[in-house]
Amino acid sequence: MLTGWLSDLRYRLRALFRRDAMERELDAELRFHLEREAEKYVGAGMSPGEAARRARLEFGGVDRFKEESREARGLTLVDWVAQDLRYASRGLKSSPGFAAGVIVTLALGIGVNAAMFGVIDRLLFRPPPFLRDPARVHRVYLSRTEEGKRVTDDFFQFTRYRDLTRWSTSFSATAGFADRTFAVGVGDDTREMTAAVVSSSFFDFFAARAAIGRFFTAAEDTVPMGAAVVVLSHPLWETRFGRRADVIGQTLLVGTLLCTVIGVAPRGFVGVEGSNPPALFLPITTYAGSLQPSSLSSQYYTTYSWGWMSMLVRLRPEVSVAAASEDLTTAYRRSYAAERELTPSIAAVDSAQPRAMAGPIQIDRGPTAGGAARVVAWIGGSRSSSS
Repeated sequence: MLTGWLSDLRYRLRALFRRDAMERELDAELRFHLEREAEKYVGAGMSPGEAARRARLEFGGVDRFKEESREARGLTLVDWVAQDLRYASRGLKSSPGFAAGVIVTLALGIGVNAAMFGVIDRLLFRPPPFLRDPARVHRVYLSRTEEGKRVTDDFFQFTRYRDLTRWSTSFSATAGFADRTFAVGVGDDTREMTAAVVSSSFFDFFAARAAIGRFFTAAEDTVPMGAAVVVLSHPLWETRFGRRADVIGQTLLVGTLLCTVIGVAPRGFVGVEGSNPPALFLPITTYAGSLQPSSLSSQYYTTYSWGWMSMLVRLRPEVSVAAASEDLTTAYRRSYAAERELTPSIAAVDSAQPRAMAGPIQIDRGPTAGGAARVVAWIGGSRSSSS
């Protein structure tokens, strides 16, 4: 089969690129058959002229036979395309203004489509750089009924994050993360920058090693207050610190926190939110602990009053997304009951019907995507997940 296919391919390529030679061969073959047919009629007593006419009649028309041969070689379509191109070329040459308009329109159309594909690819399809086994990594979404309406969130309380981590069994790893804006630096060097505040387990989701120094550890990310350490992004290290290795150990004012630089992320590492790459990475408990009052009754890690962070999970190899979502829902219902013990005024579990799901990392594909993101998803042919 393969030999026959290759032979047919060689024949068609030869018909396309050595067309004149094959046309000459076809003419010679047709002449040969017509001459042989005419010789039979001459042998039967016909004159040469009458024999040649009868041979052409029996053959059914030389031009028709040539056309059938060209169709068999796949050249008829080539002729049609070439004819259309010649016609279009003559039309464009006779109307240069119209030709310029066509070219500009095509260029704009191609450019817009390329830009749109880049947006759709980044927002909907491409996993974050360095992410390990992205098919098993998901963002957690929570939903509940409030005043008769179903509400879905991709952010929740630190206490909820801890509940879901300890009361679920479907995941080999979990991590918390959020983006925050800080004034970074002192005096005239102060700049407003985005920082990713993340749990120490966040870095384990990525096959990335610090360019210099290290990432922070679990011992530096503990309640009530993590260590005042910071990891720089690679662009910030290049632009602000000139790629100096002695940046490790220096201090940097991040908001109200005087942090010690312990590492630099590798080039291209942006965490999860690639559309707004962070300039810094801080321990999540360092950030939360610096904002919360000292009273134990209002601590961020013991109450459910402050919803502000998101959660990543990595499914165990044997666990499906549906099973993981069921497991998360069970943990969420238990966590909701624990919240209601602290705040009896919230709706009962049966009324709130809390549910959880392991959904897309890209928030613009998830159930909390905004209207613009849903339009982009529709254009890209991607159906967002529903809660």
